[in-house]
Amino acid sequence: MQHKTYLFEFLSIFLLLMTCSDNSTNNVQNNTAPIASFVIFPDSGNTSTIFHFDASSCNDNEDPVSSLHVRWDWENDGAWDTD
Repeated sequence: MQHKTYLFEFLSIFLLLMTCSDNSTNNVQNNTAPIASFVIFPDSGNTSTIFHFDASSCNDNEDPVSSLHVRWDWENDGAWDTD
């Protein structure tokens, strides 16, 4: 009789965990990647020109723009050059 009790408890916990993991998996699948968008001005120059980069038009379907962060890797070395 005690084995049946343990089996019932195990199955109850297992079903509860499976239900929770299914819900969290569905939420992740519905999340889309943010849209990166930026402008550079001036659009041409030489080595002494100071270029300005504006990424304020980036957006995301699920998160507010205020929660997005933009980072730049100017040397293309895999290390972020900005916070």
